[in-house]
Amino acid sequence: MGKKEHGEKRREEKRREEKRREKRRREEKRREEKRRGVSTRSLTDQYRGQYQITNGSVPGQYQITNRSVPGQYQVNNGSISGQYQITNGSVPGQYQITNRSISGQYQITNRSVSGQYQVNNGSISGQYQITNGSVVSTVTVVSGQYQITNGSVPGQYQITNRSVPGQYQVSNGSISGQNQITNGSVSGQYQITNGSVSGQYQITNRSISGQYQITNGSVVPGTGLDAVSVINSVPD
Repeated sequence: MGKKEHGEKRREEKRREEKRREKRRREEKRREEKRRGVSTRSLTDQYRGQYQITNGSVPGQYQITNRSVPGQYQVNNGSISGQYQITNGSVPGQYQITNRSISGQYQITNRSVSGQYQVNNGSISGQYQITNGSVVSTVTVVSGQYQITNGSVPGQYQITNRSVPGQYQVSNGSISGQNQITNGSVSGQYQITNGSVSGQYQITNRSISGQYQITNGSVVPGTGLDAVSVINSVPD
């Protein structure tokens, strides 16, 4: 056998060996997924680069469910029309999402979101804490700025039932303009509660160490906080 034929034969054997190894890898992956209870039949791609996706369709970008992801995202038990719906799992890479606190960025749980993020059931020292509601547009909560909970947001923010060390504590109401805030103290600026607001702010039922305490009244549309009329009382 000449050198050319011998080299060709070795290349062909190498190609066959690569195919055998790839087949073994696929079989091992299927066995592991079966062992962990992951259904691959409902998926277009289980692993394409970064994401583990399971048990659902993705009308927007990602539908991710019931598993951990060593890279970036762990997403569970929900559909997503916009970008991310994340629930019930931890992620060793970047994001811990669902029913926990997170020191990094996102805590997201138990809802769908038509815009970007729906976040539930936990505190976050990094950026976003959002709970028990859908978001029509885009909402964020930051340990510096916003905590959002328990409601829908036809305008921008519906925020409920938590304290915020930075700026806003908002609860128990809808908002047609910008901010509806309720039932909590704020060490930074605003505490707003128990009412709707057609213009900007409706503030009720708490004290605030920063600037404004406004209770049981409406705010004249467009005037902002520094020009509001207080219906009941503002403590010193």
